[in-house]
Formats: sequence, C-alpha cells, structure tokens
Amino acid sequence: DACIASLQRPAAQNGIKSLIERGFHKPGDVEHRLGYHLGRLPN
Repeated sequence: DACIASLQRPAAQNGIKSLIERGFHKPGDVEHRLGYHLGRLPN
C-alpha cells in the first residue's frame, strides 16, 4: 500500500512523466542507464 501511495504523489508522477518523455517505455539509453537518468530528475 505504501508503494502505491508514494507513486501517486505529484512529485513521483512528474518523475514518471519525465522518464516516459525521455524514452523509458522503449528500448534504449534510458532503460540501459536508468540510474543515471533517475539522478538527473529534478527533486
């Protein structure tokens, strides 16, 4: 329950949206270097 609740927060939603815009949903750099891209998301 806590995981689902945290994913519903606006900050998490913005981060997910940013990753999708960068190509997270398809094979490529974002999926291969996810840690790098997560670190570059705004706080």
